[in-house]
Amino acid sequence: MPLGELMRRRIFVPLELGAGGLWSTLHDLGRLVAFELAAYAPATGPETLPARRSSVRESHFNARRGSFTVEARPGAQKGESIVSASAGSGGYGWTVWQTCDYEKLVAKGGASSGSSGAVFMLPDHGVGIVVLRNVSIDDVSDVEDLARSTLLALKQTGGLGVRMPSWPLAPFDAVMPKILALYDRWDDGGYRALMSSRQFLTLSAVNEREVLASLKRIHGACTGYAPKETLSPTAARFALACQRGTLELLVHIDPVDGLLNHHLEARSRDVLAAELGKMADRLADLVGAWDDAVYASHLAAKGRRTREEAAAIFAALRAGHGSCKVTSHEHWSDSEDRSTGLGSWSEGDAFTLGCERGGDVRLDLRLDPVDAESVIRYELRTSSSGTCPTW
Repeated sequence: MPLGELMRRRIFVPLELGAGGLWSTLHDLGRLVAFELAAYAPATGPETLPARRSSVRESHFNARRGSFTVEARPGAQKGESIVSASAGSGGYGWTVWQTCDYEKLVAKGGASSGSSGAVFMLPDHGVGIVVLRNVSIDDVSDVEDLARSTLLALKQTGGLGVRMPSWPLAPFDAVMPKILALYDRWDDGGYRALMSSRQFLTLSAVNEREVLASLKRIHGACTGYAPKETLSPTAARFALACQRGTLELLVHIDPVDGLLNHHLEARSRDVLAAELGKMADRLADLVGAWDDAVYASHLAAKGRRTREEAAAIFAALRAGHGSCKVTSHEHWSDSEDRSTGLGSWSEGDAFTLGCERGGDVRLDLRLDPVDAESVIRYELRTSSSGTCPTW
């Protein structure tokens, strides 16, 4: 008789180890986790599981509302939530949680005489944790805490990436070389040949030409491209190989003819005019401490806010964030369609401010093109994602 069968008959079943005499191994539960997470494959993939993917996903649905708790997190580090909040619901055989750390956490734990275990899964990330313990305890809090701490360590060290479907990039290979050619040398006929007759918006050749010309002034010549991210079968982001800085283009193609049906959206990094960088630093310093001289010299003339209005904005940010410093910069460009009546193209600069507490702040900044010492537009807003306040 095999050893496993002998142990089952003589030990596990008589001692009722596991509900109804069932018992499992780490390998078995690992296969279960793989089965559950495979239900979140792209919808176009073949059905290869014993149950339909949609049925498995339904078992993770928060069918019955349960608990909601909020408590302080004294040991929160910079960038982490200052509270621990969780909303628990009952799925079909699973407990489904939404927390400050995870949008969806599917879990199940249990204990019996001599053993305990827990399974935690993050469907959006394709990650699962199995914890088994051969110690008799009254509850499963220890193994569940270990599973949570393991997932949190993965998150803090960059081990949790968002699970994204993968679509073929071949349809974009027909248009990207032509976009590069237009970037290098504009041609009205070449642009019209790239445009789909099924445009989502009424596009303007003048606007697109101005966008590409502005980008070329910033980045110089661009000679190649590489896929950065596929958002859908008809939308992808590409990184261009340019003389200066980092340039990314978001490209939309029509699902029928494969031509462009949306204006180009560009994001630039690692290229920053000295005057603009200095001004961003000045405004970031105003979050930490108000300075009338900075307001008078750079914001008063064309900033569109009175001294009292501007001071109140920075005081509110100071109360929630403390002092802040510029940590990154991004330049964006895109064209507006003729159907809006604007018939123009637009560009701007966004800075991320790293702050003492409360998460990051985004600063949108624009200088007077004639007088670089005068700000004509500035907007500040918190950029923290999620629903929980951060430190």
